[in-house]
Amino acid sequence: MLSRYRFVAPAFRLVCGEIGKFSHWTEGNKFLLFHDGKFDHEEMRRALVCKEDVMQGIRRSALTTDMDTIDKVYMERNGEVSVIRKKG
Repeated sequence: MLSRYRFVAPAFRLVCGEIGKFSHWTEGNKFLLFHDGKFDHEEMRRALVCKEDVMQGIRRSALTTDMDTIDKVYMERNGEVSVIRKKG
């Protein structure tokens, strides 16, 4: 039984990672949580996070709480928060 698992598990990961159609089932989706100066509450609901969760990620990732300097905030497929700063 264990030998079968050693073959099937890596093959499954390879197929799911290589074929984009399947990767969202196994790895999730990224969510755009903040853009155009506003929080996207519908995306936050889908990602199961609240504003304070997003702000915590922004403080950790961008080392700021000044939302005027932030262009976009994503929750990545692995659950981490990524912050894109405004240019200029």
